[in-house]
Order: sequence, then structure tokens, then C-alpha cells
Amino acid sequence: MQTLLTDRNEALRKDDVTYLPTGESIPQWAGLSPVLFIYWRLTMTPTEQNDPMPFLVWDSCAIAEHQAKFLVETGEAADEDEGFALACADSDLYAFEWDDLTECLTETLKDINPDGYWHTEVENFGWRNQNGYADFEATDGRTLLSNILPNTDCNFKVFLDPDNTLRIQNFHHDAPTGNEWYTLTAVTEREFAEAA
Repeated sequence: MQTLLTDRNEALRKDDVTYLPTGESIPQWAGLSPVLFIYWRLTMTPTEQNDPMPFLVWDSCAIAEHQAKFLVETGEAADEDEGFALACADSDLYAFEWDDLTECLTETLKDINPDGYWHTEVENFGWRNQNGYADFEATDGRTLLSNILPNTDCNFKVFLDPDNTLRIQNFHHDAPTGNEWYTLTAVTEREFAEAA
């Protein structure tokens, strides 16, 4: 299946690759909702464009937009505005998408850090742009995200560096520009115990 992104609000699906108007291609990872991987590279700054592509994206608006189009196509909504309102009110939609995302993250965590000990540093946390760190144990995606993200509505991108460092760019009401970054590094059980 391929998806051609002609603008940030339109996606036409074909085969298994996403093509941006710039000619770049983005593979769709098997077994997950395409909404998780819609990547709006067109809105990124030149600095961000030099970064590797995220392998997971949580964008609640994109999820609702995708569902709205589906509801219109299936005749369950008269237009995209009605479909969007229905999608936003559908808590099951977000629960299923969240399960998909956290399951994919869990598989990645098992590959890069089966013991589940993490050291995390945050830069520009919240409206005060504070820095900090935390050490915790997490072997699944849901636990990992609940240990680091603030308890509010967040949209985020997850990057996996070649050295198996996870980086998360987070967007929320106190960090609307995405300047909040988490860097997660796997540590040994001994390093984890020493940090405690």
C-alpha cells in the first residue's frame, strides 16, 4: 500500500509506502494503523528535517481526521465535520490506537532492553523549560510512557537512534512547539541499583 501526501490534510493510500510531495518515501510498518505513521515532514523546521524519521507517532488530531474520512466513506457521517465530531467522541477509537502504539513500542523495548532498566533525561520540561532525569523499570510501552510523559493530553514522536537510544519529542499545552525532549538509555541492573 502507498500513501501520497498532497497536503497536510489529505492522504491517498496505495501499496505499503508513503510518498511525500518532495519525493521522499516512508515505509508503513506492518500490523499497525497507518495513522500512527502519518508524518507531517512538510511542517518541520530545517533542523528537525536533519533528524532521523520517528518510528512511532501519536497525534490525536490525525487519528480523528483519519477516522472522520473513514466514517464519511462508509456513510456513517454526512461530512468530515460530523465524522470528526463522532471520532473525537469515540473513546474506543483512541483506546485501540493507543493499544497499537504501546504494543509496537513494547516489541521495540524487548529488542533493545529486555531487562527493562532505563535512565531518562528530559530537556525543556513544561512551561518552565526545566531539565531533569529519572531512573525506572519498564518492560512494556504503556509503563514506559506513563513513567515519563506528563499526565495531560500529549502528542509525541518516538525516535530510535542507531545506538538504541530512544528519543521522544513531546507536544502538550505547556510545550506546544515540541521543545520538550526525553532521551532514554538502557542501563544494567547494577547501574540501576547504584542510581537508586
